[in-house]
Amino acid sequence: MRRLLALLLASLMLLATAACGNDNGSAKAGNVDLGEKIKGLSVSGAFGQQPKVDVSSPVTADKPQTQVISQGDGNPVVANKKAMFNIYLAKGSDGKKLYSSVDQGTPSQVAMNEKEFFKVIIDSLVGKPQGSRVAIAATVKDVWGSAGAPQLKLKPSD
Repeated sequence: MRRLLALLLASLMLLATAACGNDNGSAKAGNVDLGEKIKGLSVSGAFGQQPKVDVSSPVTADKPQTQVISQGDGNPVVANKKAMFNIYLAKGSDGKKLYSSVDQGTPSQVAMNEKEFFKVIIDSLVGKPQGSRVAIAATVKDVWGSAGAPQLKLKPSD
């Protein structure tokens, strides 16, 4: 089954501390949950620039998965407060870009609440330091719901 991979670049600016592992396989830096490595995904490139996304094997996700690619040093993103970030959407099967706000020249700015943005993305970004690059692997249905994303030619089953 194909899966959508959404990569988000939080263009905001928390105090970075050394990362250490915990028993569930995810890492934490201070109080920041860095998530787990998304298998098959590699992201590189300078912060604020178009990321280079490499999918070495199709990325799948039974439930949304979050990985902090690079941790920023600003204040944490707060629920119900506005945040500004670049978003990059790619197919989990091959890493092909579907959309990038970097191409538009302007970061997205939304309040981190479900009335303004997608719950799976809000849940992944809230608490992360501003200036972080965060990858999210999630199904089309998890992000857009049962309607899918026809504007991107994505069905809920993708």
